[in-house]
Amino acid sequence: MKKHAAAGLLLMAAVPSAYADFIGIYAGAGYWNADFSGNVIDGVSVDSDLNIDSDAGNYIYAAFEHPIPFVPNIRLARTGISDTGTGTLNSSFVFNGTTFTVDQTVRTEIDLTHTDLTLYYELIDTGMDVDLGLTARYLQGEVSVD
Repeated sequence: MKKHAAAGLLLMAAVPSAYADFIGIYAGAGYWNADFSGNVIDGVSVDSDLNIDSDAGNYIYAAFEHPIPFVPNIRLARTGISDTGTGTLNSSFVFNGTTFTVDQTVRTEIDLTHTDLTLYYELIDTGMDVDLGLTARYLQGEVSVD
């Protein structure tokens, strides 16, 4: 009998996720600094020509987890990525039907802010989490050069 009781206690300790999960609501926020670099158009540098080189952004999220089988948990996140810059061009280019010439001063705005919706399942929840899900992203990016 002692062997069976010890085996039962060991099994219960090894599989804590077998118990019903509770409802959980999680939220968080962050602040980060992105660095824009590279060429957007052949010969036009984002950082030296357009003077867009870094941006401080924010990140917020909220998640809802529940114990209902076959119904996914949900996580919503929003990430802010935008910057503006004013620079002098070293080469000519055409953008959106408008020609910009050498030594012309231009103002550029970039907005890549997006919202993510993630539906996921917790496969393992024992202190080390393993989740499996799918994320859909809504991005209505915009770049303008004046």
